[in-house]
Amino acid sequence: MKKKEFLVSEILDSFNITKIKGHFSKKKYDLGNGRYGKDIFTFFVKKEEKGYVVKIGGVYKHGIVNLLHKMGLCYKKEHGVFILIRKQRNIIYEISHKEIKDLVSEYLYQLPYLEVEINGSTESFSPEAQIELFYRQTNLVLNDSFLEFLKEDKTSIITDTSDSVILFFDNGILEVTESDVNLNSYSSFTDGLVWRESVIDFKLGIKDVEKCNFSLFINNVCNNDEDRVLALKSALGYLLHSFNRKSGGQMVLLYDESITNLDSPQGGTGKGVIANAIATLRETVKMDGKKFKGDNRFDFQDVTVSSRVLWLDDVGKQMDIDRFNSISTDGFNIEKKHQKSILIPPASSPKILICSNIILDCSGTTRKRRQFIIELSNYYSSKITTGIEEPIVAEHGARFFTDEWDNVEWNRFYWYMIDCAKLYLSKGLIPAPGINIIENRLRQIIGEDLYKWIKLKEYTVGENYNTKTEFKEYKDLYEDGDEKCTQRSFSNKLKSFFNHQNKSIEFFTESRNSEKISLFRIRN
Repeated sequence: MKKKEFLVSEILDSFNITKIKGHFSKKKYDLGNGRYGKDIFTFFVKKEEKGYVVKIGGVYKHGIVNLLHKMGLCYKKEHGVFILIRKQRNIIYEISHKEIKDLVSEYLYQLPYLEVEINGSTESFSPEAQIELFYRQTNLVLNDSFLEFLKEDKTSIITDTSDSVILFFDNGILEVTESDVNLNSYSSFTDGLVWRESVIDFKLGIKDVEKCNFSLFINNVCNNDEDRVLALKSALGYLLHSFNRKSGGQMVLLYDESITNLDSPQGGTGKGVIANAIATLRETVKMDGKKFKGDNRFDFQDVTVSSRVLWLDDVGKQMDIDRFNSISTDGFNIEKKHQKSILIPPASSPKILICSNIILDCSGTTRKRRQFIIELSNYYSSKITTGIEEPIVAEHGARFFTDEWDNVEWNRFYWYMIDCAKLYLSKGLIPAPGINIIENRLRQIIGEDLYKWIKLKEYTVGENYNTKTEFKEYKDLYEDGDEKCTQRSFSNKLKSFFNHQNKSIEFFTESRNSEKISLFRIRN
C-alpha cells in the first residue's frame, strides 16, 4: 500500500491542537506500600469511620514523564548541550519551561472526572481537585532536574551539505545542487528531523518562465550591470547555504553606492529588502546594529541552534568589525542568562549579513578576506524626496513579501532564490566590482570638509609643503576654534587620504634660519 503523503502544515497545526482527549492513560499501576498510580496522579486507601476511602496522594512522576513523551517532549543533544524540544513526526522546535507548563495546563483543563477503584473502594475526583493537586506540586516535576528524565532523541537533523542546499516547503523537501533541483516528500525522510523554524509556509509549484518583481529589483539596485547582478545573486545563494566551508566564513556587507558622509548617511537603497528576502527562506535573527558594540558576552543570546542567518541592521561606527573575524573561523559562542553556553562550530554557524549606511573598516588582509561587499545603487532612494514615498510600491505595484503578492508572484520569487543557490553552489562567491567603497570609507575617516579641501589643493607629487602653513589654512577655513583639530590629527588624516590613493606621504623637518620647519611631500 502506498504511504500517505502529508503537508508539513498539517504537522505544524498539530502543535497547536491538543490531541489528547480525557486522561491519556486509563491503566492503574501498583506502586507498592498501598500506593497506586493512574494517569498523572497517585492514590491510596485510607480507613475512616464509614469504611475504606480512596484518597488522591500526589503527582505520579512516571506518569508525568509518559505524558510529556506523549506530547512529543524529549531532549536533543546539539553541539554538546542538551536542548528541550517538542517533536511531531519529524518536525521539532526548542521548547521553554513556560511552554511546557502551558501544554500541561491545557491538558489539565480538559480533564473529566477521574474514577479510581482500589480493593473494592471507588472514588471519583473532580477536574478541579486534579488541577489543584497538580498546581500544589508543580515544583516537584516541572523543573530542570526532573525534566532530565525525558528521553534523548538521537535522530539526526536534516541539514545542508557542502554541495547542497535543503529548503523545507509545505509540500516537500527541496534539495538543490549546482546542476539539479529535486522536491521530495517528507515521508521519504523518516530518519531525519527538521527544525520548525526552517519550514517555509508555501506549496512550491512548477517554475515559471516569467521574471519576478524581486528579479527586477535586483537588476535595479545593481544599475543593470550584469557583473554586479551576478555578484549579488551569488551573495544571496551564499546566505541561503547553511554550511560554512573551511575556505569560507565571509560576512556579506551591503552598502550604498552613492557617496555619503558619516554625519548624514542616506539609506533607502534596498538593503533591508534583500535581508528580508533571505528571512523568508532561512531563520534569521535581526539585531539592531546601532546598539550593537560586540563587547558583551550576551550579544548573541537571541541566536539559537536553528538560526541560519544573523542580520545586523544599520550598524554604527562604534561596532568592532574584528569581533566577527574570530566568529567566522571559531564559531558562535551563544551565552544566555542563567543558561549553559553553546559553542556552534563554524560549519553550522549562522551566516552574517551586515547592512550599513556607513563604511566599516576594510583595511588589512584579514578584513578584506572576511568581507564580501555589495554596493547598491540609488535607483530607489533617488525617488524619495519627502520621506513618505514608497518607491517599491510605485515601481512594482505591491509591497514585497506581504499578502499583496499572489501565489504566482511568491512562486516566481522562490524559484529566483533557488537559482541564486544553484549559482553559488556552482561558482561560489563572485567578486563584485568596486564602485565608491574606497572613496566612501575615506570621506568618513577624514571628514567631508578635509576631503574636499585636499581635492581642491591638488598637491603635486615630490613637492615640499609646509605642514604648519597647510594646517593653518585648513583650520582657519573649516575648524576655527575647534581645539580637537590639531596639527597631529591633520597630519594623520593627510596620511589616510594619500594611502587610500595608493600614494605615500613623507613628513620631515628642515632647518631654515636656525629654525626647524615641519614639511611633507607626496610620493607615488
